Amino acid sequence: MIKQLLAKASTGFSGAVVQFIVLNAVVKGSWVLVENELQNRIGHVEYGRYAAALQLALLGTVVFDLAAGLYLTQQLGQHWEASSERRALLSSFIRMRLVLTGAYIVILAGAAAALGFAASSWQLMGVLILAGALLNWLALLRNILQAERRWGLDAWASVADKAALLALVPLLLASSLGALELALAVLASAGFAFVVFLALVWRQLPSTRDWAFRQGARFRWAQILPADIIKGSLPFVTYALILSALERVGQIAVERLAGPEASGLFAAAFRWTSAALMGIYLLQPWFFARFSGASEPERTRLVIRGTALFGMGMALISVAFLGFPQIVLRLLSHSTEAELHTITQHLQWQSLALWITGCCVVMGTHEAATGNLRGLRTGLAVVLLAYIAALCAFVRPDTGQLGSVLLLLAWAAQAVVYTVLYLRHTSLVAAVPITSAIASSAAVLGAGLALAWVGVGVVQTAALTITLTVVFGVAIWRATDVKVS
Repeated sequence: MIKQLLAKASTGFSGAVVQFIVLNAVVKGSWVLVENELQNRIGHVEYGRYAAALQLALLGTVVFDLAAGLYLTQQLGQHWEASSERRALLSSFIRMRLVLTGAYIVILAGAAAALGFAASSWQLMGVLILAGALLNWLALLRNILQAERRWGLDAWASVADKAALLALVPLLLASSLGALELALAVLASAGFAFVVFLALVWRQLPSTRDWAFRQGARFRWAQILPADIIKGSLPFVTYALILSALERVGQIAVERLAGPEASGLFAAAFRWTSAALMGIYLLQPWFFARFSGASEPERTRLVIRGTALFGMGMALISVAFLGFPQIVLRLLSHSTEAELHTITQHLQWQSLALWITGCCVVMGTHEAATGNLRGLRTGLAVVLLAYIAALCAFVRPDTGQLGSVLLLLAWAAQAVVYTVLYLRHTSLVAAVPITSAIASSAAVLGAGLALAWVGVGVVQTAALTITLTVVFGVAIWRATDVKVS
């Protein structure tokens, strides 16, 4: 029975895509809800310490992965039949990952000290750094599964750590829960997920096992050197790092500059922002792949449709967070009125950032897929440096709520970079429908907020805005059936 399930989980791309989306929506959506209760139990101060340490650890995983996972998947796929090249590549990757893991642990510990994390936080930081290292190795196993076209197993691997963490929630709630206990649960779930999928790769992919794990230690760097891997993945490195920093540095800065309580209040809102972003992250790789092999008219059509899809999707979510924040705040029953007011402010500023991101993210994906990484890196690096400078200048213990205002400004500047880079080589004929798609999402957002402001209920507002979204979406879809030049 188990073998049959594994076989079904290992094949079929289209079914695996659906499986991937459903699993991520169910498991990670459940974790968002559960995490509210955990923060409720822990308190904003303790959770703020945990959230900042976790974001620093996850940012470090991006740095020390060197975006090499994408390169590994690409190269393994290209050398599908060439066993010697695949063998040397996997061997080199595992050796390099061992070196990078050691560097990650040492340098992240130094970074935590440099950022001023107190000695009382070092234990918490150390546990989450180790968890980040294990998640990086789990990501390597996912790269192998993707290259071997085991899409179903990869779908399960994408949620394995969160599923294990959900299983530990009853134990957490029954214990004297604190930030360290939650971090230990994250470490245990990451370790469990890594061991399970290492065993599956070992059992299901005997050729990979022989090449990479048994014989790999005896291979030299004869065919593929680490320098070659780093050079091949270099175009993605700074781009991935800057994107991750734009998402995560706000949480770290608020904790360091405004204190753990302000960090906890920021995290209470950003949890929902991050969950909404997951909808973009799930579909973004599909657009990336389609852009890579499409003709110019087809790319334009995809940009228009993607702008409408993500823009109106984020508009609906923003209506919920801006117009009816009490839906989310009910889950934080142990918070004071002042704390709930601050969380509401964070949520509303971040909601606007979500909508702006949704309107422009497909244009950025287009630029990355079509080789304009240099322009993206330059523009986004300027935005990131300005964002960090603004955080350092304005965020203080009594102004922690400015963290979300600055996040909105930074994400808006990021959207401007995407738009300018895309439109500079786009015809006016194509720019008009893209502008129409953005205007449609703005109409959905405006209509929803107007209904909420005049006192229309949640159900009625949802029904009307969803109807408006469908009408606009169908109109844009039909309009783009006509060839765009």
